[in-house]
Amino acid sequence: MDSNIPFRAVLAASSAITDLVNTRIYAIRVPRDLAQLDPQKCIVFQITGGASDDETPVQQPIIDVRCYSSTSAGARVLYDAVRTRLTALNNEVVTVSTKSYLCFDAVEEMDGWDEVDPDTDWSVVIGSWRFSVKEA
Repeated sequence: MDSNIPFRAVLAASSAITDLVNTRIYAIRVPRDLAQLDPQKCIVFQITGGASDDETPVQQPIIDVRCYSSTSAGARVLYDAVRTRLTALNNEVVTVSTKSYLCFDAVEEMDGWDEVDPDTDWSVVIGSWRFSVKEA
């Protein structure tokens, strides 16, 4: 199972998040064409560790979440919306195409910290989350 799919769906299901970023929620990195524009609010996430393999019924990947904006305050507002969404996650089923996933919870492993992204020069808040999920 690709844990990226249900994780993105969980974030995209929040109107508080989509009101800020629309559909700009990406795995791994900011797309090159977007990175060349003026700073855009967006979310980028990447699995960085944890138990995430096809042999384990419940996967618990560690996912770094990066919230970008033109200002550190804007990036913090976006990260706070992500934190609100993920901490409220409790045994929720999300469906993408025809596949359903049971998302147990998300636990913040490392509180979000502020940086400036060296590739884009955009303000970013980065936090790490343990995401518990399995196919439903």
